Amino acid sequence: MQPIYSAAHSVPDAIYSTLWGDGLVSGRAAHGPWPPWNYDAMAAGYLLAILPALALLAGFVAALVRLAREPRAEWFLLLSLLLLTGFGVLVMTLKIPSYAQAKAFYGSLALVPLCAVGALGLDVLAARSKFLRAAVLVALGCWALNAYASFWSVGGAPATLLPAPRADEEARAAFAKAVEEYASERSAEAFALASRAVELDPDLVEARSLLAALRMERGETEAAIAAARSALRLQPTDAGLHAMIAEMYRSLGDLERAHEHDEIALRVAIAGR
Repeated sequence: MQPIYSAAHSVPDAIYSTLWGDGLVSGRAAHGPWPPWNYDAMAAGYLLAILPALALLAGFVAALVRLAREPRAEWFLLLSLLLLTGFGVLVMTLKIPSYAQAKAFYGSLALVPLCAVGALGLDVLAARSKFLRAAVLVALGCWALNAYASFWSVGGAPATLLPAPRADEEARAAFAKAVEEYASERSAEAFALASRAVELDPDLVEARSLLAALRMERGETEAAIAAARSALRLQPTDAGLHAMIAEMYRSLGDLERAHEHDEIALRVAIAGR
């Protein structure tokens, strides 16, 4: 999935992935139909786009230096528009709490300044020697051809579907939905989804922990302990799991085992500080 949907990691990732490719795949869901782009070429394009990205940075710095040394109206206008557009995109991103908010094309108003700064940056990068200039031009040509190939669609090909999600991805999706249902006090739905998540991915500790808590709420204390201990076998240094098991044993009146797990939870918590 990387670098597609890299907006989930950071704002710079979001800007980069939507500037040099169709990051967020035109707003489609992760497991829905995607536009008919060449995603292998697009993924390679993100690596090739390092050169034009460096050109933009170098050109921006060179333009600032040039403006400071020799003020000219055209460069003042271009840089002002670029900075104001960037500031607007940043403010809008901070105001709207959405992974899909940070998009480079919201700054399309600054496309002309970006082109001017990029061209200046390419001159800066290729100014040292003829060999370097040739290398920069070849690399830039490779990126341009790859970008064209990424969005080439013959005869309006229908939207492609993603490969079927892996079991662990389905398990995490089911677990996330289970947490939502649990927070909405729909325990039956949460129980079914958590059970499904464990069935899909037996190593998903979070799902086993939630299933244990739900069984405890249903009064199935022995089954809850079994579920919690199965999670503990996967993650034996989880203080929260030890504390949960201690509470379960305490409800059964087994104070010795409850005290044992309380002590382990305390030691783990102290060690993790």
